[in-house]
Amino acid sequence: MKNLIEIDDITVRLKRSTRRKTVDLVVGRSGEVELLLPENFSDANAAGIIKRKQLWIYKTLDLKRRALKDVATKDYTTGEAFYFMGRRYPLALADEGEDLVLRNGRFCLRRSLAVDGRKAFVAWYTEEAKKIIMERITALSRRVAVYPGKVTIQDLGYNWGSCGKGGRLYFNWKIALLPVEQIDYMLIHELLHLKEPRHSPTFYEMLARAVPEHKQLDRWLMENGAKYQI
Repeated sequence: MKNLIEIDDITVRLKRSTRRKTVDLVVGRSGEVELLLPENFSDANAAGIIKRKQLWIYKTLDLKRRALKDVATKDYTTGEAFYFMGRRYPLALADEGEDLVLRNGRFCLRRSLAVDGRKAFVAWYTEEAKKIIMERITALSRRVAVYPGKVTIQDLGYNWGSCGKGGRLYFNWKIALLPVEQIDYMLIHELLHLKEPRHSPTFYEMLARAVPEHKQLDRWLMENGAKYQI
């Protein structure tokens, strides 16, 4: 079986898993396209799905490219801006004090850590994401009448969240960069997957009841999500 399928100018990576029962087509934030499949799913059927979804792939890739044009590489120098819960805060380097702190409307990073500033920010965002999610998920769980078994914050690559066995939910630490309405939407989305793992009509019916504006939130994330990175 193939690991890659090329159709016209689209290259799709096939990722098969013995644990997967459903099929998902994913376009990552940097424009990579993946088809997530059960282990014995045939190449021919995979190609058929890609062809049927070809127009959607083109539209999604175009949105990603437009968003990525505005993304600049971070140098971790004074004056650079970093997102937290949807707002941008400037960075200042300090010769002493805490490793990284958000105080008085700005991030303060110890100057000696600037050479590997991303590491300091990832650690800070990870801790903040834990606080934000644990604070909000209880109320949101009551809202949709489903409760997670365990919540883990980690690097999920290009995914914002996922659900696993035993009612476990996983969220990307980058969720802390997003506006609060997007954070809540991500939490509800994954909570509902504990009821319905697939992106089926039943899932979207539940999502529409819980978040009537979910289509607008999805589109916003598709158009803007790439900017919320470090």
